[in-house]
Amino acid sequence: MCAFCAMLSGGGAHWTEAGTDAGSSSEVESGRARYLNRLYRVGLMNRILDYYGCAAEDWANNNYIVRSHSGQTVIVDQLPQVWMTVDGIAGKPTDPLDSGLLAALRQPDPIPPG
Repeated sequence: MCAFCAMLSGGGAHWTEAGTDAGSSSEVESGRARYLNRLYRVGLMNRILDYYGCAAEDWANNNYIVRSHSGQTVIVDQLPQVWMTVDGIAGKPTDPLDSGLLAALRQPDPIPPG
C-alpha cells in the first residue's frame, strides 16, 4: 500500500490492539496513551521480528511500517497484516512455536550503551 492510501484508510484500532475483551471496552484511549501503548507493542514485535530478519515501526499512530533487514518496506494497517507481511518478505512463515525463536526470546535483552 502506498503511503498516501495508508493515511486515508482510516485505520481504526483492530481488536488485537484494543486491549482485553476483544476491544469491546467503551473507554477510548487518548492519543498519548494509544501512542505509548503502540510503541510498547512495536518493541515487543521487534524482538520477534528480528529473528525473521525484519523490523516494524509505528507510523502516524495509525499504521505500521514493516522492513526487512535487506530494505524491503511495506506499510500495513493492522497487527495481523504485520505477520502476513513478514511471512512474505522473510520468505518463510512466522511460527510462534519455532524452537529457534523461543530460544532467541529467552535470551536477555542487550543493555543499551549508556
